[in-house]
Order: sequence, then C-alpha cells, then structure tokens
Amino acid sequence: MADTHPTLILASGSPRRRQLLAMLGVEFDVVVSRVDEAIAPGTAAPDAVKQLARRKANAVWLQRQKADEVIVAADTVVVMDGRIVGKPASRQEALQTLLSLKTHDVYTGVCVRA
Repeated sequence: MADTHPTLILASGSPRRRQLLAMLGVEFDVVVSRVDEAIAPGTAAPDAVKQLARRKANAVWLQRQKADEVIVAADTVVVMDGRIVGKPASRQEALQTLLSLKTHDVYTGVCVRA
C-alpha cells in the first residue's frame, strides 16, 4: 500500500510565503484567494490577521473542497502609531510607507484547513 500524503495548498499570492515553504523543502501548490481584505474599523491587529487568514483559507476550501488537501493561508499587517497600515496600492505608495516606518509592530495570522 502506497504511503500517500495530502497535497498542501498555499492560499496566498505572496512570493515571500512561497519562498519560505520552498526553503523548508515543502511541496505545495498555490491557489490565490480573491477575498475582500478590508478590515473593519476598530479591529485589533491580532484579530484582523486571524480573520483575514481564515477568510482566505475558507474561500479556497469552498472553491476546491478536496478531502486530500490541506490549505494554509496567512495574512500580515503592520501597526504604526496605533493604527494598521493599509496595503499599498502602488510601488510608490509602498516606498513612501517603508520610508515612513519608524517603530512598528508586525502581526501575522495563519489558518490551516484540512
């Protein structure tokens, strides 16, 4: 009897997450979730990343619903001066954000769905 393992699905378009899994020698497929990444006003960063990761994992699971897959989703936010810094809309905006970063906190949430 062959030893079979579930297929790992990375529910993320992040090049960095792909790189990290590849560095670990983990085989995986990528399915980018196209979910609304809006964060409700007043949501604390730890809650926001958990909600976003869960949204992404659930969206990919609903799309595929395969018993032999494990879905891993993640999201990261940066908090500066007590507020979540939004995702940049352009390279210029990303550069401006990076140049303005002083003291900041980074939060990452991960959701695994099997």
